[in-house]
Parts: sequence; structure tokens; C-alpha cells
Amino acid sequence: MNKTYNRFWFIVLLELIILDLFATTFIDIVVHNILYRYGLQFSYEWADMYWFWIAILRLTIACIAAVSFYFLRDPSERDKQVSIAIFITLVSLYFGFILDSLFFVIIGAFPPLDSIWWWNPFYRFFGIRWTTLENLIYNFIWISIDIIIWVYIKYRFDILEKIRSVRKRNY
Repeated sequence: MNKTYNRFWFIVLLELIILDLFATTFIDIVVHNILYRYGLQFSYEWADMYWFWIAILRLTIACIAAVSFYFLRDPSERDKQVSIAIFITLVSLYFGFILDSLFFVIIGAFPPLDSIWWWNPFYRFFGIRWTTLENLIYNFIWISIDIIIWVYIKYRFDILEKIRSVRKRNY
């Protein structure tokens, strides 16, 4: 395939993914801020369905990003690993509750360290007392995993390329 054509579609898909991330985040803001001002009463009855579909949307965005990166290039082993890393990174934003933390940073009202995050599945489904402090530690773990994956991909292929070039010179 033509590289200019691939680059064009990659940029278009990247912009759509970013737009989708902003749109789902904006839907969260509408539900969690605006609708409550108009009398929306919290209920797990509607919240569970809402959280499920938001999770599906974000998983879909992560899949589209990873698959489009892989298929809009000349697929190589490195591209496959990068697309997996893209998927894991985007999934970690949601399932690592990093987006929740970013939301509080953006609005400038981070909860105190001992505040219970009652909407978190660890608290609700597993009965684990989940506070801001536990969430920040969990964020740190996910971010560390993301960094390790990206560093591994970067240096693994650089080292392999150096080994190959040394072998070629020796033969």
C-alpha cells in the first residue's frame, strides 16, 4: 500500500480516537455534573448499565487504535508489539482509574487521601475499602506497567538491530 495513503488514514483514525475519548469523557461530565444539577438521582440500577457501556466504548476505542496502527503500516514484529502496547496503555487509562484521577486534577478538586471512592468496583463488588490513596497507588502501578512495556519495546528492538548488524559484519 502507498505510505502516504496509510499515513493519511492513520492520522484520520488517530483524530477520531482522540475525539471519541473526549466524547466519552464529556458524556461522563454531563452525567456526573450537569444532570445532577437538574435532579438526577443516583441509582446503581442505571449506573451499572451506564458504566458497562462506557467501558465497552473505551475498550472499542483501544481496539480500534491498536488494530489501525498495526494494519495501516507494513506490519512487522515491532508494529505488532507497539499495537499491543497502545491497547494496554489505553485500557490502563480506564481500568487503571487514571481517567478518574485526571478528572479530579482537571477540575482542581482532588478528594482527600482518606475519601472513599464508592463508585470503584473494588469497593462495590469486592468490599475493599478504596480511598484516594489506594487509587493513587493503583494509578502508579498501571503507569509503571505502561512505562515498562514501552521501554521494553523500544530497547528490545534497538538491541536486536545492533546484534543483527554485528552478525552481518562478522559474516
